[in-house]
Amino acid sequence: TYEVQVLAPQTLRVDNALAHIVASADLTLRGSYDRPSLTGRVDINRGEATFQGNRFVVQRGAVEFTNPAVIQPVFDIEAETRVRVKNGNFTSYGQTYRIGVGVTGTTDRLMPTFTSDPQLPQIDIVSLLFGETDPTKLSEAELRSLDNPQQANLNLLRASAARLLTSPLSASVGKVMERRSEEHTSE
Repeated sequence: TYEVQVLAPQTLRVDNALAHIVASADLTLRGSYDRPSLTGRVDINRGEATFQGNRFVVQRGAVEFTNPAVIQPVFDIEAETRVRVKNGNFTSYGQTYRIGVGVTGTTDRLMPTFTSDPQLPQIDIVSLLFGETDPTKLSEAELRSLDNPQQANLNLLRASAARLLTSPLSASVGKVMERRSEEHTSE
């Protein structure tokens, strides 16, 4: 059995084509080789990620490991991007939307939230994030913003978007944590 405490003040880094993140960690790795346990917290000090050509800036972020029985990260991350929608011609731009994306929960039960300024329905925000920038559709979307989209479609869209948004990030954080644990156990 082992017990290793990992203190990493602003030294955890993810630096690849998808994300540039600097994080701090206070983690404890316990257990045995066959049954490891990881508890503690990783705070994202600063970060940005690229998804579908949009640059997201992390406003706040934390990944907690609270379950001593299984290594299961719990995400609480908020990021923001700006999406500029083209006018009818290709040389000028029209409306700019400030879009906020929040992700909370475990990898198997993520709850994404989407906000925009100016306000749009969540389903239309996700459409913007996936590259739908047809101005005629957006103006129709603004008119529909008073209506509630069907809950089943929204839940399906949220789950799909959350998986896409967090899978590169969680994989990168997992690899960094694995590498840090291996470095400290070998010391």
